[in-house]
Amino acid sequence: MPRILRVGLAVCALLFSATFAFGYSTDEVRALEQRKDWNGVLKYGQAWTQAEPSNANAWIVVSIAYFFLDRPDLALEPTKRGVALDPKQPGAWTSLGWIYRKLKRYSDATEAFNHTVDLAPQNGTYWNNLAAAYSDEGNYRMTLQTLEKQAQTAGPYQDAQLWFNLGNALKTVAASTSVRREAGRSFSEILHEAANAYQQCLKINPRSGDAWNELGVVAEALGDRQSALNDYQRAGSLGAPFGQQNFIALQNTIAAEKARADAVAAANARVPSWIRAKERAQWAWGQSYYLQHTQPFPQ
Repeated sequence: MPRILRVGLAVCALLFSATFAFGYSTDEVRALEQRKDWNGVLKYGQAWTQAEPSNANAWIVVSIAYFFLDRPDLALEPTKRGVALDPKQPGAWTSLGWIYRKLKRYSDATEAFNHTVDLAPQNGTYWNNLAAAYSDEGNYRMTLQTLEKQAQTAGPYQDAQLWFNLGNALKTVAASTSVRREAGRSFSEILHEAANAYQQCLKINPRSGDAWNELGVVAEALGDRQSALNDYQRAGSLGAPFGQQNFIALQNTIAAEKARADAVAAANARVPSWIRAKERAQWAWGQSYYLQHTQPFPQ
């Protein structure tokens, strides 16, 4: 099963913005992060924990450095330490969830991310993280339910990009037969939810060509070709790379289908009417014979 969601991790999203008693500052951590100097982040965090062992941020800095140095095994204990010191900080739980995902301990990851959404239910990114962890775990029913809760709970507070990402996630769910079966929902039901997410994105940013294009993809999948053409055309006019391509491809598909239908109609028109009548009569006789001589399977 392909990963349903893509989510990012940033030091600045997990830390308070402050300068502490010993002169250590999250602003300095951000500067190191921007340079992707993870060894520098690690040394800074280790010094900070020595100076302020009861500061949750110091331990989270160490854990994030290990995470980006691809040492989640070393990141786990400092992350737990940070959570224990400040269990009301959603960023600490987010960091713990990411470490568990990296370690493929998915049930622990979902537990950590559930704490995050409990603490900050209006943050759509936190719901996105939780849905990704459920997807990793193979719990597709909860993946879909979490995405739906994101729309309901965090929706009024989301920006256009989060709505767009939510639409992509729902579209991916809809595309997988195994996920739909596990989630107990139909293709069209989930696609309509994806369409709503793209529409919410476009309410905030009506000039998002990518959102218009994806809305067209959903409309085409639902069989509404005219809406799809309109959406693709709008996407193309806004510079979306696939908007114009999809518009032309759908136009060509429609034209090819019409050409085939016209060819069949023309061929039928050349067949004498008495032959068509004979063929219809033979088909009706064959169907009647089959029904009369075919016995149902025993119960």
